[in-house]
Amino acid sequence: MTSNVTLFCLPFAGGSKYSLAYLKKVLPKNISCNFLEYPGRGTRIREDFAENISEVVDDIYQKIAPFLGKPYAIYGHSMGAKIAYLLTLRIREEGKKLPLHLFISGTDAPSVPLRKSPKHLLPKEEFVSAIKELGGLPDEILANEEMLEYFEPILRADFRISESYQYQATHPLEIPLTVMVGDKEDMQEEDILEWQSETVFPINLYKFPGNHFFILNNERQIGKIIEGALSK
Repeated sequence: MTSNVTLFCLPFAGGSKYSLAYLKKVLPKNISCNFLEYPGRGTRIREDFAENISEVVDDIYQKIAPFLGKPYAIYGHSMGAKIAYLLTLRIREEGKKLPLHLFISGTDAPSVPLRKSPKHLLPKEEFVSAIKELGGLPDEILANEEMLEYFEPILRADFRISESYQYQATHPLEIPLTVMVGDKEDMQEEDILEWQSETVFPINLYKFPGNHFFILNNERQIGKIIEGALSK
């Protein structure tokens, strides 16, 4: 393994820089996590939400560009996985050093079209119900109207930029790609395997017990997968 690697971590819809903080506890000291924050939440609550996913990618790129000369990898879950993929394309476009590895979890390939009606357009009650099904928010938040008032606009903004994304085919990445999914996620096997078209290397695919937020119950195993991939 390279002596020291930075892992840039991109959270899921509605998440903040603390959403993937468990990784810090399960990774060895030579893999340092840089937890990134999107506009409009957490430490950036006073900023406007991004209008589209390209704005988010631009924003994150500007934040990490000064650090791309040293060994690094990128990890994202769900919406964060889509951003991680697009961020890697942006890094390639800018002629910067590519990540050692791209880690993706909780989403099918970017080339797969949206197969259901957009969640961000649902009325409040149906929207909250859809969030409950995904399992992303604790019951104490879902049952608290004040907390819901805070999280609903963030979630809607994130679903909007994610669901409005339009895929553009490009050359496969020349870096290894690991894909992790829950075995009870609402995704088709062939849609997950479409990630293979985004890299020249055979993808590493891992399935975990659980739904879309399987990451919350499999922290140590995910840490071992990341550590193992960066040891090669």
